Amino acid sequence: MFSFFKKYKKIDEIKNHLNDFMVSFTDEQKKAILVSLYVIANSDNEFHTKEVEFFQQTADILDYPITSNMKDEFSEINMEEVFEQLKNISENQKKWYLTTVIAMIHADGKVMEEELVDAEHYLSKMGITKEKITQILKTIQLFN
Repeated sequence: MFSFFKKYKKIDEIKNHLNDFMVSFTDEQKKAILVSLYVIANSDNEFHTKEVEFFQQTADILDYPITSNMKDEFSEINMEEVFEQLKNISENQKKWYLTTVIAMIHADGKVMEEELVDAEHYLSKMGITKEKITQILKTIQLFN
């Protein structure tokens, strides 16, 4: 899905490529994206090495620093605030977010029911309907 990222040797090249799009996220939105990805990845009670790598790459792309006490920080966050931040991102950002969620779910090579349930919960809280998800997935499949 994100195989085009493999073409780039440095994260700075990816940031330059996506710069206009990524800078439009506020710091609060970036944090909400990362919190939700973290929760989804941990739905099966395992933060697999490949999920950690994907999480770090996403944080790098968003230019959001990851701290050593991230787990503590994320556990103290009000999830309703996370949903509110995610609900307020633009339509193009929602498409990117959905693609990123799907990539996170597949990062460890196995799709767990718990991850799908959490992802669907986040997407519905953002106002993304199942029909919209299907439409976006069809678009994504065009590039695979």
